Amino acid sequence: IVRHHRAAGDPAYLLLTAEDGIFHGEVYDYFKTYLFKCENMCGRLYCPGRRPGDRLHPQGRNCGKSLHDLFREAGLTQAERDRIPILRDEQGVLAVLGFPADERARPAPGDRILRIRITEI
Repeated sequence: IVRHHRAAGDPAYLLLTAEDGIFHGEVYDYFKTYLFKCENMCGRLYCPGRRPGDRLHPQGRNCGKSLHDLFREAGLTQAERDRIPILRDEQGVLAVLGFPADERARPAPGDRILRIRITEI
């Protein structure tokens, strides 16, 4: 469970659930469910805040972007940027809530995956 602050300043909590499995090509809630190819993850998975210089290579965009640029393009305020949960492993950013996952962990059908679901509670 991760503490998260809504825009009004009221705290909310995010429940992150994880399960492993085999990828069959399905993604049901694209920006709240993330599927990572297990073999391409490095070490532990954790959810800290953003860090200077963080970058994401969003799936399907064929380029890397700084989180600063992604957040600016999405029109997020500074306060909203500070509250967004970021999933990372020891190699870097894997996913940012509300954006596509990083290309380096994209699964193909038949790959072993880690599925992370994020729910506000």
